[in-house]
Amino acid sequence: VRINVFNGHIVSFQSSVGEVVQLSDPVHVTERPEVWFAELVQIHKNSLSELLTKCMNSNSSDKLDTFPSQILDLSEAIAFSSIVEKSIETKSSFFHLKEMFQGKLHSLTRQNTFESNLVRSKKNALI
Repeated sequence: VRINVFNGHIVSFQSSVGEVVQLSDPVHVTERPEVWFAELVQIHKNSLSELLTKCMNSNSSDKLDTFPSQILDLSEAIAFSSIVEKSIETKSSFFHLKEMFQGKLHSLTRQNTFESNLVRSKKNALI
C-alpha cells in the first residue's frame, strides 16, 4: 500500500495494482504516530463504508471505473446473498438465478482490448 501525503495530510491510499482510493477526510500526520494512525484507521473505514453504500445504490454501468475492487467484490457478495435469500423465501426456481449469474459471468469474461490493466484486475477479482 502506498500512501499519498500532501501538506502533511494523508489524502488517499493506493493498491499494488495502482488503484487509488480517496479518503473522505484528510488525516493530519503528527509526531505521535499512534494518534494519526488511529484516526487513519477510522477514516479509512468510514471512506470504504461510504463507497460501499454508493456502490450498492448505484445503477451505473461504469462501476468498474468508479469503485475500488474490494468494494465491488463486497457489493457483489451482498447482492448475491440478497438475491439468493429472496429466491429461497419465495421458493423461486434456481434456474432463473443460474441464467442471471451466467449472464453476469459472460459479461465479465467478454474481451475488451481497450480495457486498462486495472479494470481487467477488477474483473478477475469479481470472477
